[in-house]
Amino acid sequence: MPNLGVDTTLCLGQVLTIQLPDNSQTRYLWQDGSTSSIRTITQAGTYFVTATTGVYSVTDTLHVRILPPVVLPQDTTLCRGEKLTLIPNYPGHALHWSTGSTDSTLTVSQAGQYWVKVDSHTCPIADTINVQVIDCPDNVPNIFTPNGDGINETFIIDNIELRPWQLAIYNRWGARVFESESYHNQWCGEGLPTGVYYYELFCQPLRRRLKGWVQILR
Repeated sequence: MPNLGVDTTLCLGQVLTIQLPDNSQTRYLWQDGSTSSIRTITQAGTYFVTATTGVYSVTDTLHVRILPPVVLPQDTTLCRGEKLTLIPNYPGHALHWSTGSTDSTLTVSQAGQYWVKVDSHTCPIADTINVQVIDCPDNVPNIFTPNGDGINETFIIDNIELRPWQLAIYNRWGARVFESESYHNQWCGEGLPTGVYYYELFCQPLRRRLKGWVQILR
């Protein structure tokens, strides 16, 4: 009788090799049509083999499960004050975080390296994410007054020069009236009348897009 052993669980990347008795009187037929007495298993699934000796045939079956990896997001950068919730989504197993938490999720807002481990007695399952926190544009003004008095003459955004931010300005009809690939607080509304305009900031490295409005008052 062929003996494939008990149903088993493999770790990701682990190999299970089955060696059946090799003799000239017994023929083997696996579910995929192969006839070898040796079977190497690397994928989850149901495997069965029929051993035939003379007029007698016996079949044995093996169920193989492979534990999936636990996956955290790629390394990321947060604007100061932002929060990121890490959701490994690994049901049926307890989690252990680098912070000491055993919750199913972890919300982070500070820079650092965070890891999560799955409570598995058979496989080492873990993943790590590095989080960077920077000062992003804040205190975006809703008004500036380019009237030549030397006060509040340009559209000044705090922390805008810490990273390359694209800036586009639109009038109320949606026409673009100003654009800068890397804004350095230089827009003074030159040639534009008093009124409300709409801005769009975009930072490719941070994958951040900010929108709002600003009024020119002369």
